[in-house]
Amino acid sequence: MPFFIQLNYWFDLTPGALSGFFQSVVFGVFAVLIILGIILRIIERRSKADRFAVRLFNSLAQLGIVVGCLGFLFLFFGFEAIPFFGAKFWYLFLGLIFIIRLVWIIVRYFKIAPRARCEEKIRRQREKYLPKKKK
Repeated sequence: MPFFIQLNYWFDLTPGALSGFFQSVVFGVFAVLIILGIILRIIERRSKADRFAVRLFNSLAQLGIVVGCLGFLFLFFGFEAIPFFGAKFWYLFLGLIFIIRLVWIIVRYFKIAPRARCEEKIRRQREKYLPKKKK
């Protein structure tokens, strides 16, 4: 049985260092997340799209930057062999948080945002005929 399937590999509180290949892969994944977060933040700032698309870019950028930075922090703790914070279960926890948040962002954009767009369009149509406040 491969070592990464065993529970004592993931939940050992005094872990050993990561192997060279696995450490390089984890470093690359977190670096890509941070770079994508920065790129999405730039796109969000320059975007002239509706506020729902801008909110999508903002959420994805925030997710990438936060998960990437936390991943680098856990990678550092693991490299320095700090007993609790260097444990490998933090990678599982971080991956689970990433997946849950990504699913929430996608559901919000494709299920909730269209309804909100429609409501906003109806509200604009209604407010077009209402009197405005005088300045």
